[in-house]
Order: sequence, then structure tokens, then C-alpha cells
Amino acid sequence: MNRAHAFSLRPLLYVLPLAGALAGCGTPAYEVVTYPNGRTRAPSTADAVGYCQQKGQTAQILERAPGETGVMFRCI
Repeated sequence: MNRAHAFSLRPLLYVLPLAGALAGCGTPAYEVVTYPNGRTRAPSTADAVGYCQQKGQTAQILERAPGETGVMFRCI
């Protein structure tokens, strides 16, 4: 019985990596994260500017993000 279950799951094991790769193709070039307190983080100043320009606004850089992981900003 275990052998039958292993055989039926094998095609799924081949499809999962492909699905993961395709899902990654839809992400934007920059990752912008909005925190619950309303602050926003981007990996770089250029990413923050591009994000705000896409919304028709201007980026105001507030500070470096915690752990030097980018910049905190807001769009005005």
C-alpha cells in the first residue's frame, strides 16, 4: 500500500518546482514591504523612488531600515 501512495505522489514532486519557478516570475523588480505602523521599506533608494513614481508621488526617505536591509520611506 505504501508503494502505491509513493507512485501516485511522484508526478506531483516534479510539478511543484515548476510551479514555484513560475510564481517567482510575477514579482516586481523591487520588493516593497509596508509595516503595520504605516512605514514602508525598500531594498534601495532607487527602488523607493520607482515605487512612488509608479503611484504618481515623490519618495521621502526617512532612515535606513533595521539591520541595514534597505531604506524606510513614505510616498508624498
